[in-house]
Amino acid sequence: MSNHKAKKLKAFGEEKTLLEWSKDPRCKPSKRLLASRIGFGWPIEEAIVTLPRNHKDGVAAFGENRSVRAWAEDKRCVVGAPALRGRLAMGWDAETAITTPIAKRTSNNPIVFFKPSEREHAYLQFQKRGEETQTATVRRLLLHLESLEK
Repeated sequence: MSNHKAKKLKAFGEEKTLLEWSKDPRCKPSKRLLASRIGFGWPIEEAIVTLPRNHKDGVAAFGENRSVRAWAEDKRCVVGAPALRGRLAMGWDAETAITTPIAKRTSNNPIVFFKPSEREHAYLQFQKRGEETQTATVRRLLLHLESLEK
């Protein structure tokens, strides 16, 4: 048994874990969608009570109403149907979901995100390890973090 305590989330004057909120009768999305919404910065109460979007009747964008698959095949759409469906389920507006490219991950451009409150700590931890143990990716990350401080 793990000694790890699950983080409590406060909403409606109550504190519950994510699992407890997902079982609450006021919770409309699945546990997975609730966790994703909170991870994307949704206000907790809004994440709990907002129904998942149902796109069976089509997705309205650019003055047109089409299925997710039809939008994915449209020349204006820069993502595939699974990504588009996921974005819409997360609450993206349709036109943004259709036209925003997926971030590319390459060895020359690693995508590593730290919350602003964690950047300084991460930077200090990498500095403590010393240059000889830093990989090229870590060195690029350090340069990126330094550029954010300027």
